[in-house]
Amino acid sequence: MDLKQQADKRIEAANAIDRNQLASMVRQSDPALYNQINLGEAERKEYFYVHHQAITVTRTPYLYFIPAQPELKKALLELKQNTSDTEMELVQANVKLFEKAAASLGLTRFRNAVYDDDPLVFEQLPIEMFNNQIANHQPEYVIANESTVSPCKICNGNRYVPCQYPPCGGQHLYDCDTCQGSGKMPCDECKGYREVDCRVCNGSGRCQCTACKGKGRNTCLMCDGKGTTERAGQPPVTCQGCSGSGYVLCTTCEQGKIHCINCGGDGKVGCDHCRATGAVTCNHCMGQKKLTCTHCYGDHTDNRYGKVDCKDCAATGEIISLSFVETKITVHTTRRLAWKGNHAFEEDITLNRLEGYVQRDAPLQVVYNKVNLVQPFERYDTHSRALSHMILEQDHISKKSYPLLIQEAIYYEPVPVATFSYRHLTSGESLHVSVLNYDQQPEVIFHGLPPVISTGDTPQPRGYGYFVGKAFNTKTYRKQRDTVNELRLLICLARANDQISDREKAALQQHMDAFKELHPADRQNLEMYMSMEKMPALPLKALRFSDPERMDAAIDKLQRFIPHGAHTQVEKQRMEELMVQVQAAMQKPVHPVKQFFETWQVSLPMIALMMLLIFFSYLFMNKIPGQRAHVLHEELNQKVHTIQWKLEHQDTAGLRQQIQQLEHYSALPLPDSPGVAYAKHWQHQRAFHLWQLDSLENRMKPKTKPKKKSSGKKK
Repeated sequence: MDLKQQADKRIEAANAIDRNQLASMVRQSDPALYNQINLGEAERKEYFYVHHQAITVTRTPYLYFIPAQPELKKALLELKQNTSDTEMELVQANVKLFEKAAASLGLTRFRNAVYDDDPLVFEQLPIEMFNNQIANHQPEYVIANESTVSPCKICNGNRYVPCQYPPCGGQHLYDCDTCQGSGKMPCDECKGYREVDCRVCNGSGRCQCTACKGKGRNTCLMCDGKGTTERAGQPPVTCQGCSGSGYVLCTTCEQGKIHCINCGGDGKVGCDHCRATGAVTCNHCMGQKKLTCTHCYGDHTDNRYGKVDCKDCAATGEIISLSFVETKITVHTTRRLAWKGNHAFEEDITLNRLEGYVQRDAPLQVVYNKVNLVQPFERYDTHSRALSHMILEQDHISKKSYPLLIQEAIYYEPVPVATFSYRHLTSGESLHVSVLNYDQQPEVIFHGLPPVISTGDTPQPRGYGYFVGKAFNTKTYRKQRDTVNELRLLICLARANDQISDREKAALQQHMDAFKELHPADRQNLEMYMSMEKMPALPLKALRFSDPERMDAAIDKLQRFIPHGAHTQVEKQRMEELMVQVQAAMQKPVHPVKQFFETWQVSLPMIALMMLLIFFSYLFMNKIPGQRAHVLHEELNQKVHTIQWKLEHQDTAGLRQQIQQLEHYSALPLPDSPGVAYAKHWQHQRAFHLWQLDSLENRMKPKTKPKKKSSGKKK
C-alpha cells in the first residue's frame, strides 16, 4: 500500500466519526469541565507529519589569477592538450594544486560574473555517483578556453618593475636625502652660526668680581670696618676714610661685575662641536654623499638594476587565469508539521506531540530524481505534491535555479484533528479544544482554560459589603441570593441525569448575563455544582426566595427550562421535587435576628463594638465627676484660704457674703470623701468661719464709757 492509499484510508476512517463521538471524547478527558462548557461545531483538520529529504546541487563559476609558476603552468598546459581555445570545453580536473598555491600567496578567488545571466548554464554537467548514491564530493571542471597563461600587465612580462621607494626611484644609488648629497649637516650646537654663548658668563660678557665677591665694596682699612679711629689719650673720632660707614667702594669692578676674561666681554665663543665651521659630517651617509637602496637589485642581470620583483606575477612575467566550476552537494533533511487548508493553527499542536502517533522510522519514498537524466523522474501524488511545494518554498529550494533540486524523497502520514470552539457557561469566555488522533488513540488538548475553575481551588473571598448586606438583609443582597438560587435550581434540573446535555447547556447559555453579574465566589460554587461527580442535596437556604413573587418566577423558569414534552421521566420527577422543596422552604422563613447573628462576620464585630462603647462610657461617666470634684475642691480650698487671710488681717469687707457661699458648695451632688461626708464637712466649715467672723466683729466694736451718776444736788 503506497502512501496516498494509506493516508486516504485513514482520512476516510476519521471522517466516519461523527460529532457526538468527538464530544464524548472531550467529556471523557475532563468530565468536570465538560459540564461547564457549551461545545460548538467541530472543525476537522488534516495535520501531516512529514519526513522530507531534498538533495540540491550548486554550481558556481570562479576565477583564479595566479603567478605562472613552472609547476602550475605545466599542469595547466597538460589540461588543455586536447581542447580547443575557441569553444567552451569543461575538463574535469583537480584544482587543489592551484588553490594551495593561491592560499600560500594570500590570493582569493573571484566569482565569474560572466555567467550570472544564465544561472543553469552548467546544469548538464554529470553528477558523480558512488555505490549508486550521489557522492558528497564532486569534481571541479576547468573551462579550458577561459584558462590561459598571459603576460603580466603590470611588468609587461619583464618580471621586474622600477623601485618605487621614494628616495631611490629606480636609481639604486641616490643622493643622501638627509644632507641632500653634500655630506655635511648643520651643527646641532651652534645651528650653523659657528659661535655659542660663553659658558662662564652665560653670554652676558661680565662676571663676578673676585676682589669684593660681587658686593661692589670692601672693608675700610683705616678703621678696620669700625667707622671710628682712636689715638692714645684721646676719645674715638669718625674715620675720615669711610666717613664712619666702615666700607669703601671697590676700585676693581663696577657694581660687583668685571669683564669676562673667557670671551673678552663679547658673550660669544667659538663652537667646539664643529670647530667653529658651522657644519658636521652627515651621520646618515657618513659623509659619502650617496646611499645604496636596500629594496632593489644592484646588478644588471636581466636588466634588473634599480628594479624589484613584480608582485602580481611573483617575478615570473606571466599570469595564469584559471576559470573553473565548483560543484557543491547539499542534503536537506527535515521533519515538519504541515497542514492543509487556511484554518487557524493552534500552537499547542506541535511536531513532538504528533510524532507519538506516526511511524517516525518509516523509509522515505523517492518522488523526484534528476540525477544524470535528460527528463526528471516524478512520482508525486496529490498529498506529496502539496507538501513538497510547501517545504521547498520555505527552504528556498528550486527546480529552475541554484540551489537546484536533483533528488527528493518524502514520507508523510496524516493525523486527524478536530477543533471545537466552546463557551464557558459561567465566565462567558470563548476558547478552543482539540481532539488529536481521534481515529486511534485520541488525545484532548484544551487551548487555554477559563479564568475561573473551581475544581480544587479555594473560592475567592468576598468583600465586607456582602456580609453587611446579608446581616441586614438588604435589597441588593436579596436580589443576588435570588439569582444564585434560581441558577442553582436550573443546574440541578439540568443534572437530573448526572450529565448536562448540549440541549440543556444551550438553555443555560441564555442565562449568561446573570452568570456574569455574580461574584466570582458565587460563580465558583455554581461551577462546583456543574462539575461534581454526584449532586448533593440542596440546603434549605438554597431553596428560599425573598418573596412569593420571586419564588413564582423561579418556578416558572424551571417549567420553561425544558420544552414541554421534551423532558425525560427523570427530569420531570426532578423538577417536581424541586418545586415542592422550594414551596416548603418558603414556609420556613429565617428570622432577621437569627440571620443577623448567623452572619458572624458582622454581628460579632458589632457586639464587640457595643461592649467597648459601654465600657468607655462607664469610664467617662466616672472620670468626669471625679475631675469636676477635684476642681471644686481646689476652688473651695482657695476660697477658704482667702477667708482665713481676711480674718487674720481683719478685712471684714464682703467676708460674710463669701462665707455664706460655702452653703452653695455643700449642696452640690459630689462624692463624699473617705473620712467625712461632703455636705457635713463644708457646713461645719461655714459655721466655724461665721463664728470667727462674729468674734472678730465683736472685738472690733468700740467700747462705750459708762455714764457717771450725778450727785443729785443742785446748786
